[in-house]
Amino acid sequence: WISAFPLGTDLTDAVEAGEVTSMQENLTRARTLVDKYEWDLDLARKVWAFGPDFNGPNILADGTHGVQNLAEARQNLVSGFQWVTKEGVLTEESMRGVGLSILDLTLHQDPMHRGAGQVVPCARRAMLAAQYTAAPRLMEPMFRVEGG
Repeated sequence: WISAFPLGTDLTDAVEAGEVTSMQENLTRARTLVDKYEWDLDLARKVWAFGPDFNGPNILADGTHGVQNLAEARQNLVSGFQWVTKEGVLTEESMRGVGLSILDLTLHQDPMHRGAGQVVPCARRAMLAAQYTAAPRLMEPMFRVEGG
């Protein structure tokens, strides 16, 4: 199970400005997310990735409790997240301001069936489905042009 939620304009702008990044110490970033943006502390401590390109204005967090073999699948889930944020659900354009929280996960007992070829496409489909159920919207592109 994966849940999608809006990050909000303030947090999205902070990520784009470099105030909240994947390079920050985990506890420092968690404290910022809790204090300034009213995130749940448990979720804020388990931010896995920003995307697209590992620094974009979208966040993947681990909201699970007691899932077996999650560490083995983490990189594959992050890869699926990077793919999804690069090619969003509506127009296959980059996403902006979307948070995804992994709520529950069941992995196959056999390690051969927990590889990237099995996990990444499934993670991508689950993340796209979470976006569909979260009422996605299109945003009008805005460009700033200054003439001399």
